[in-house]
Amino acid sequence: MSRLPEDRAINSLALSERLGVSHSYLKKTIKALVNEGLVKSSTGKSGGFSLAAPLENIDFYKIFVANIEDTLISTMSAVTLESLLTQVERTYDLTDLDNWIKANI
Repeated sequence: MSRLPEDRAINSLALSERLGVSHSYLKKTIKALVNEGLVKSSTGKSGGFSLAAPLENIDFYKIFVANIEDTLISTMSAVTLESLLTQVERTYDLTDLDNWIKANI
């Protein structure tokens, strides 16, 4: 969005296609950024989204805070420790850890 000409906006469908994310996910994310004042939303034929502040005033923390309630909480509540352990066991060889546990109990 920082490369948009001044007073121009990009529509959410074009943006979701460019980013390779679902349109519904992008709209949810953009809404959170609009609510935090990081992105502007404009309506009409040439409406869409643009940055509400210069890049030097937007840091990762502000983006994180904008998305924490909807995105992070829903993602974190969908992940159980059991599913995480299953993924770790499939990805890593835990023999060394198992041996360390046996040696220390």
